Amino acid sequence: GCPNPAVMEAWPCSTLEIYDEPPAGALESGGDHERELLERYLQSGLGESDACSAQQAELPPEVAEELSLEVARMQAEQIDADDDAAAMEDDDDAVGGEAAGWWLRFQQRVERSPQQVVRYSWGGQPLWTTTPPSDLAGGPPVCKRCGAARRFELQLLPTLALHLAASSGREQ
Repeated sequence: GCPNPAVMEAWPCSTLEIYDEPPAGALESGGDHERELLERYLQSGLGESDACSAQQAELPPEVAEELSLEVARMQAEQIDADDDAAAMEDDDDAVGGEAAGWWLRFQQRVERSPQQVVRYSWGGQPLWTTTPPSDLAGGPPVCKRCGAARRFELQLLPTLALHLAASSGREQ
């Protein structure tokens, strides 16, 4: 017989909001452009001759101290970022580094739009979380039924399960 609809659990209705994924680099810079502008400004000599510089403006000591702490923090962040980039390059050389490289690419791509649950890209490429299976190196196999070439169209992302569980109150 037919199961009792009152007993069956169902996912709540959801809508998909469709938008273009932000381009690469739009969110990934992390202030790099601003740091570069500041460095160019300070190296140009204008920073020293500017009427707003710390020496000429005679900033209150607490403001001057806060400014120097901010400069030190920015320099430390730059050193950390450089160390992280070097560590990521080393990871690719390590055992299992290839899989870590795929995971990193996946994370960086999803980071552009963390709320996305479906990626649509007709004729595009899937976003792999680990090394793709070797039998898919030349693309997906042809359709067994009709022999037609297959094309990538869409990908359900792991975030879909999280969003469905959250919307149904089944978070774990």
